[in-house]
Amino acid sequence: MSVIKRKQHFADRKLNSVTVPEDTVSIGEWAYAFCGGLREIRIPVGCEVADKAFQGSEELARIFLYEKSGEGVHDVNGAPELLALAVLAWPEHTRSAIAEAAEDEGFLSRFDSKMKTYLSEDDADAYSPFLAGGEEDYADEGEEKERFIFSVRLKKAKMIFERLLCAGGPDEETKAAYLKWLGLHNPEIPFALIRSAGERRPDYERLYFQCRLQEAADAETLLRCADDDVELRSAILRHTGENSGGDILNGLRL
Repeated sequence: MSVIKRKQHFADRKLNSVTVPEDTVSIGEWAYAFCGGLREIRIPVGCEVADKAFQGSEELARIFLYEKSGEGVHDVNGAPELLALAVLAWPEHTRSAIAEAAEDEGFLSRFDSKMKTYLSEDDADAYSPFLAGGEEDYADEGEEKERFIFSVRLKKAKMIFERLLCAGGPDEETKAAYLKWLGLHNPEIPFALIRSAGERRPDYERLYFQCRLQEAADAETLLRCADDDVELRSAILRHTGENSGGDILNGLRL
């Protein structure tokens, strides 16, 4: 048996994809914290992971839980992307999230409960202005705060999209709450998520139109937010055209 000690890989930017050895029984606090290049990690089922083990590793996209059997190695959690988002959003609950994730139903139910609280929180709650020489940089504080709020909303939207993409999905009441939040920030935040730099998400685009979020905004606004994304603009014209008998296509161009 082995352990990964507290801060063992702290701020190791060389890490990208990690498979924790199957005989590992525990991963310590901040063991993989602030690892800027870490994209995915595989952890054996039953390994106890400390809270804040991945805090600040903002590029972490997937956490897999695996086990070995006579048939080989297989992953047991059905929502590795959502698990990564959960431990980054709530690092103080990493231990319980990973323990529950081996059983998707329990993990997803708890996730939905925590998300309802998270969505109700002010997006600027965790904001603190940049300090220079002991004084606040007032000149740029407004823009800095807006960027922070935008990043928080983008994170919340991504968590919602990944949850809605999970097999089975949330119950109708929870789904309605998710769609209501997206509607409040539609289409700017959903489109920014679909068009995330370096990782365009066609699955997010399909989900956006499946949830009929485009019906809450006029076509001109949708096209303006799509900017120069030809694929997204084509999808907007296609879906708004379908919903309006094609009239909306008149006068609009890619």
